[in-house]
Amino acid sequence: MMHRADNTLFLFHLLTLLSLSACASTGTTDKPDHPTSVFKQVELADAAYAKGQWIEAEQYYQVVTQQAPNDYYAWFRLGNTRLRQSRLPSAIAAYESALQRDPEQAKPWYNLATAYLLQAQQALQQSWQRLPAGDPGRTLIAQKLEQLKQIVYTPVEDIPSPARGLIEQ
Repeated sequence: MMHRADNTLFLFHLLTLLSLSACASTGTTDKPDHPTSVFKQVELADAAYAKGQWIEAEQYYQVVTQQAPNDYYAWFRLGNTRLRQSRLPSAIAAYESALQRDPEQAKPWYNLATAYLLQAQQALQQSWQRLPAGDPGRTLIAQKLEQLKQIVYTPVEDIPSPARGLIEQ
């Protein structure tokens, strides 16, 4: 004959097993649009990201942001996948979302600035293309584009800093 404590323990284990089975049965495919655990989605997203499969990684990170909307990491990586596809406005939106969740992270700030600089470069190129060949504005735009190119494509460590020499390495 089972005691009341034994019945409670049995019921607890039965409910635990049933809930674990239910969780396991929801993740039957690796498609980004299929409901799987958030951890599995991040794992799949990171794997696609590591392979440079930006569209697939973006799809997985998008699902993660829907399932765990306060996850800074997913928003940050979503921004990176979009930036790699030259989709600047949507990359900027994702970086801003990452920063809303954790404004103390440095990488989203840096990548947001890079996306803004690339957007400025695109705008200058559009302006340059619309000016006639002899227009003096083209020279000014070409100079700005060169300055911008030096900033965008120079590693951050190589950019001169007013604090250089003040901080010991």
